[in-house]
Amino acid sequence: MASKKKANTAPATADEQTLHPYFDDIDQDVWLTATVVEEIPCAMQFAVTPPAHWTPELVRRVEGHFLAFGLGDLYALEASDELVGYNGYFTDLANQGSDVLRAHLADVADSQVAARRNHWQTATYRALSSNTWFCSGGFLPARAPSCP
Repeated sequence: MASKKKANTAPATADEQTLHPYFDDIDQDVWLTATVVEEIPCAMQFAVTPPAHWTPELVRRVEGHFLAFGLGDLYALEASDELVGYNGYFTDLANQGSDVLRAHLADVADSQVAARRNHWQTATYRALSSNTWFCSGGFLPARAPSCP
């Protein structure tokens, strides 16, 4: 039988209460961030990075929600699939220059922000576009030397 994460725990305090999609509107702030794991194959790590004006209770609730539902792992898997799917395209752009790849990644992040400010794709593209290692082709496997 499949596990139902939402039904597995009961909050003991208000801080442990997970977020409610209709009553907890936290999308006005950017709080989901991603970090590029600079290795081949490239990977992403996700974290809750709350704004300074959030209350300690809201920070604990968002962090608890993120952990309770394994969102970091879920988003990392989704991002990995995205990176594999676009690897050829990113390679072509990187071969045209780091500025070309960086501009494309930034455009994708910008286009996502209005509708999906804290979506894993938005966080992924924001992190990729600001990562010098990735934009300079660090994600490309080393090419084998040619035989004489």
